[in-house]
Amino acid sequence: MESGRVHRVEEGSERIPPQAWIVLTTTVLGWVVTTLDLQLSAFLQTQITPALHASATFVGNVFFIFSAGLAVGALVLGYFSDLWIGRRRAFMYSIVGTILLTGLTGFASNETEFVVIRFFAGVFSGGEWILGLSILSEVAPRRHRSLMLGCTQAAVGIGYGIANTFAATFAAPGALGWRAAYFASFAFAAVTYVVRLKVEESPHWKRAVGDAATRRLSDVRENVHGLLAGRQRRLTLLAIGLFIAIGAPQGTWDFLYPKWYSDIGHQYGGGTGITYAYEAAIIVSTISCGWFMDRVSAKRLWPVVWLSVPFTILIWQTSKSSGIVLAVIFLFLAGFGRQGMWSLVAGYFPVLFPTRLRGTGMGMTWVGGWLLGYTLSAEWGTQLQAHIGWNTWWIVQAALLLVMPLPMIIAGVETKGRDLDFQEEDRGETNDRSGSKGGRRRGGGGESVATPT
Repeated sequence: MESGRVHRVEEGSERIPPQAWIVLTTTVLGWVVTTLDLQLSAFLQTQITPALHASATFVGNVFFIFSAGLAVGALVLGYFSDLWIGRRRAFMYSIVGTILLTGLTGFASNETEFVVIRFFAGVFSGGEWILGLSILSEVAPRRHRSLMLGCTQAAVGIGYGIANTFAATFAAPGALGWRAAYFASFAFAAVTYVVRLKVEESPHWKRAVGDAATRRLSDVRENVHGLLAGRQRRLTLLAIGLFIAIGAPQGTWDFLYPKWYSDIGHQYGGGTGITYAYEAAIIVSTISCGWFMDRVSAKRLWPVVWLSVPFTILIWQTSKSSGIVLAVIFLFLAGFGRQGMWSLVAGYFPVLFPTRLRGTGMGMTWVGGWLLGYTLSAEWGTQLQAHIGWNTWWIVQAALLLVMPLPMIIAGVETKGRDLDFQEEDRGETNDRSGSKGGRRRGGGGESVATPT
């Protein structure tokens, strides 16, 4: 295997190359599609359940099935993108599968068909989420990398908004009902495939592993060992632990979003359009935080999440009689603070893994963080609200937001200004050092950057 010093691409230029713009565009569209697909199940649950003669717990079960598929897809497609088929081909497979499964959802006629379709939709969505981040991190210039990666998270807000619009517009009573929203989503998703045809293979990946002569199934074991050995172990555990902390308050928030917003006295959906305040906050926050990570510090981003704590409490205490202006402000600021840590998911996690392990590492992070953080919180949060009530649920939300940044505070490393594969360079210095003192290296732009400790 080549040293990271050999296959590193120089990143000193501030110019964003055309290929990076193409990858950014298609990654954003992909995240819009997957978020739209995921949220339609929540927004349309009152129509889907009676149409399929399903039980009251059906939509919740489907959510967990989808999440299991997402974890599987992230790990499998991430691994194959590292050692077998490359970034581009895996990226293309993920969007094709997502498009097809989104359309097929609209044809489901019973519970079993719906569950099977949603599982495989999750598989391809899992690949979609990590592959876009992996390839974009490898083509974006270092100076703008976090901002460009953060823009992919902004697509989550767009996906939320479109799902809200599709649910209100297409899912009216009639012959098609909720199915029309999925068919509209299918048509929207097809545009992403056309843009993605212009994506080229990652030069970082080709230099790191693309020219290897053989592929062995035993590479699975070797990749996992590489992620949990030496200095890399700390970075891998940081990514998984941070994702669990980020997902813990968010899964139950998203899953109960329509319900809590209705129960606290606001009109949900198209009547006032007030929920778009949260969706706008996602977009503004991820772009702002991406800029902050590039220009100031990635490690010091964590305090932004604490902005969400007081405004989450204020949302809890706000009623319809308080007026739409206050509700919009509180929801926007709560969303801005929450989304700050999700910017780390996009802008921070890919840089923690070397190119030869990035897909597998991101897959492991998604399995741990998504299942143990996001999905698990949707389960216990639903049970908590059902048996104890909203007051306790909101208190737990605030408490989790308070502790969310702790993994970053305790174990975070600075990635601002560092090249991809800095872990490989650190390893090379450890192996090849002959009498040198200190643990410093030269960055791609010529600056000296401290190695993580």
